[in-house]
Amino acid sequence: MGQSNMNGGFGQIAPESKPGTLLNLILQNHKYPHLLQSDGKGGHSWTIRDDVRVISRNGSKGDESSSGLGVGWNKKKFIGPEVQFGHVVGNKLEEPVLILKVGVGNRALGWDFLPPKSKRYKSKDTSLSYPGYGECPESSLFNSTKAKKKRKRECGMCNDNNKKKCPVWWPDKKRCLKCFGWYAGKQFDTDFESAKEVLDNLSKYYPGYQEEQGFEIAGFVFWQGFRDSLTKAHAMRYERNLERYITGVWRQYSSYPGKNKKFVLASIAFGGCQSREENERQGYGANDKIIYESQRSITRNRPKFQNRVRTIDARPFWRDYTVSPVKNRAHYNHNAETYMEVGNALGHAMIDLMLNTTDFVENHCASA
Repeated sequence: MGQSNMNGGFGQIAPESKPGTLLNLILQNHKYPHLLQSDGKGGHSWTIRDDVRVISRNGSKGDESSSGLGVGWNKKKFIGPEVQFGHVVGNKLEEPVLILKVGVGNRALGWDFLPPKSKRYKSKDTSLSYPGYGECPESSLFNSTKAKKKRKRECGMCNDNNKKKCPVWWPDKKRCLKCFGWYAGKQFDTDFESAKEVLDNLSKYYPGYQEEQGFEIAGFVFWQGFRDSLTKAHAMRYERNLERYITGVWRQYSSYPGKNKKFVLASIAFGGCQSREENERQGYGANDKIIYESQRSITRNRPKFQNRVRTIDARPFWRDYTVSPVKNRAHYNHNAETYMEVGNALGHAMIDLMLNTTDFVENHCASA
């Protein structure tokens, strides 16, 4: 789960001649040889794993795919972290593995992913109010007398002239959907609905699966944060929202098999280990730092998260655009090595939590 870097992935596969593509990394730099196999004729083809299956389902009709794990499994020119993650867990577990990807990009934890029971709050440094679960819009005037009058005058109607201009909050999901088309927590709900469709009809999505076999959810994998970095209030609230998100996910899936379901997440890594002050070109900014520190400290002083939640530091996996296919900060310059290494770290972190091992040695920035 997460934003576009997780749900779709932007690690560019080809061409071989371009630095940072997967083919360049494999054929020119001799990395990740397990992804290719000889075709017996002097050529190669992508390795396809039958014991690890990937399903992508974001709730939109027609945007769904299902395949054995391999490069290009989704018939796109990019890979996401799921490729190496799948190899890591597939190599460690005897049971067949299903990786279920849900969601789309450009989603904020402080808005789209906001879990049930989250309350509306006022930003300390602005006059804006931010919605609780089931409310909208993403930000609005605080609930003052002036705002109440505007709500009564301008927000009681639903028409094209004012549905996106309403300056104060709408109080429930039905009105939000009718007047605004979205509400706080809508992506949280949609992700669960998409996953539920697969889990409740597994034989339809996993060829050869028999209902009497049963299954269990081992855990959840999350990589997100860019969208929240664009709004200071979302960044400041990130750690609290992340705690609620994790507990909200556990609550939603509690009726499905799987004891002590794990949760692993990757930190944001925009700019790598350098701050904006050190590297004006691509370093991380103030809001990025807040979100990163929130992600890294999520298990601190939270006993219920011990041995169940882990964050991997993705900053060492940042690759500059000069050694990447393109210059695109939000999508890690399309560098396939970034996505492979994030998937590798997430996979090992998940295995350590599942099997109670300490095999994974994490990379850190020199100053960490």
